[in-house]
Amino acid sequence: MTESRVFVGISKVSNVNSLEYLKAIFSDKEIVPVKVEKTIHLKTACSYAGNNIILLCPTYINSKIFKGYEIVEVPKNEFFAANCLAKNGKVVIPEKSNRALSTLEDKGFEVKTVDISEFILAEGSLTCLSILH
Repeated sequence: MTESRVFVGISKVSNVNSLEYLKAIFSDKEIVPVKVEKTIHLKTACSYAGNNIILLCPTYINSKIFKGYEIVEVPKNEFFAANCLAKNGKVVIPEKSNRALSTLEDKGFEVKTVDISEFILAEGSLTCLSILH
């Protein structure tokens, strides 16, 4: 979710019926469906860091749907960095996400890293482990 849009992954675990429900909840935002084929969840492939920047692993999703946003590509060996937590100019990414870390810091973000290596083994990510409010 960005300031003006909610990107919704359409995959094996979600479908277009959810779009109508989300339109009712987020009536002040544009709902944008995103076809997800190479992973189960959209957040595995990309997430919003703030300041019009989307972290994205191009191995899993095409960046063209995010026209108008600055794309920070994360390499396949750091793909879990595409699933970040962001709030108020601060971004949390998994340890060993060196390229994403340096790029985000260069763009002015305060970045923290956490060890989620055991969760990654079970295909868990930061947003799976968090509740933001």
